[in-house]
Amino acid sequence: MAVAVLLGVLTFSGPAAADGNRSDVVRVSGPTPYPAGCDGQAPVGTLYTNAEVQPHIAADPANPRHLVSVWQQDRWSGVGAHGLVTATSLDGGAHWTRATPPVSRCAGGDYWRATDSMTSVSPDGSAYVVSLSMNATTAQGDHAILVSKSGDGGLNWQPPTTLIREGADPSTFIFNDLPSITADPADARFVYASWDRIVDPPVSGALYLARSTDHGTTWQAPKSVFDPGPDFVVEGSKIVVLPDGTLTAMFALGRFDPVTEVQTSVSYQVVRSTDKGATWSTPVKIADGAAVGTKEPLSGANFRDGANIEGQIAVGPNGKLFAVWQDSRFSGGVRDGIALSTSADAGRTWSAPTRVNADPTVQAFSPAVAVNTRGVVGVTYSALGKGSSADYWIAQSADGGGHWAAGHVAGPFDLAVAPKVASPPNSLYLGDYHGMAAAGSRFVSAFPLTRDHAPDNLTDIFVSLTDGARY
Repeated sequence: MAVAVLLGVLTFSGPAAADGNRSDVVRVSGPTPYPAGCDGQAPVGTLYTNAEVQPHIAADPANPRHLVSVWQQDRWSGVGAHGLVTATSLDGGAHWTRATPPVSRCAGGDYWRATDSMTSVSPDGSAYVVSLSMNATTAQGDHAILVSKSGDGGLNWQPPTTLIREGADPSTFIFNDLPSITADPADARFVYASWDRIVDPPVSGALYLARSTDHGTTWQAPKSVFDPGPDFVVEGSKIVVLPDGTLTAMFALGRFDPVTEVQTSVSYQVVRSTDKGATWSTPVKIADGAAVGTKEPLSGANFRDGANIEGQIAVGPNGKLFAVWQDSRFSGGVRDGIALSTSADAGRTWSAPTRVNADPTVQAFSPAVAVNTRGVVGVTYSALGKGSSADYWIAQSADGGGHWAAGHVAGPFDLAVAPKVASPPNSLYLGDYHGMAAAGSRFVSAFPLTRDHAPDNLTDIFVSLTDGARY
């Protein structure tokens, strides 16, 4: 059952965007709907009750006032969360309604925990949430990629469809990870889910795809789209649909040492499909990755972000593609910034990476990208300031990424307050990614902020609504 909550709009103080526009910031998370012990399992690890992380957001391509966000609710230190929570707005972000997709036991589903969620909205108003759900407390064990559909735009969620379920055999390591979902913005019949399927030994990870051709009613059997072979792993895939219907899937391709199984290098690549996902091209490299990861400056603690596993991709109304990721190339490997590369030929060739973040002297991390109906590119990211203080920013470009104007969205917030996870050991964590979308001429993004001196509520999820800059 959906829980309806009306939330007012909060405007954060901070510098105005370059054109005088400001970002309205709305808190969309609230007290957890999940009681202690709702998973029916003895606790393993630390449960951060009321801690929300790794949000995503989507806008209805036919109705920019219809927005849907999803996040992990009550994060565990080991893996996953008690469940997912969504927030839906039907009035352009003025009011939001929270609901609980049944992808975990706490929400009426079949799995102990849920993680790695994304959402997408079809032009008929249907909404979709993809989830990695598991009966396990580590990355080894019974797990599944699930898709739940909402026929009323995100207010209520149907029982999920299982796209793939594996991992119950303890003698073999198989892990389906980091799923994404994309509803075709021009044809509501088609919905695409992609993820990486990792096996070991030898370590390898193929790009997998499942698709629906009947409005999400049924799903075709998953298939390998690209298998890089031993010692290579596809991670963090995202699919966008170009105006001519071409699909472009971006992913990180990591190379791993065959003995230590430690990642030694990474590149960002794309594959393409011109027949609605039936067949796919060979990969095209965007660029090598060179992230060093974020550290909390005062303690030196690792901050787990999307370094070397998560890129983001968006397409403009003219079909131009924009890819962003976290990268240290602009500081000679000292600290990460935000890299952008573009393609004007549907992903066949890509420009040399350029820097997006305004201040190259501080750590910038976790980018997301969208393009509005006027062709303005927006990139959101977080950047550290003094000590463990961080801020959330948006950069906008009206000339395809040649020039950027930065605007402050939210913060400062204390990175050191974030929940801690076990992988890498004792790392601060707000999520491997956050979400961003274009809603007409506006940009909407969903992001986590920490709460100082609130041990029973370390984080909340916020949505920013920013007018596209008029240069």
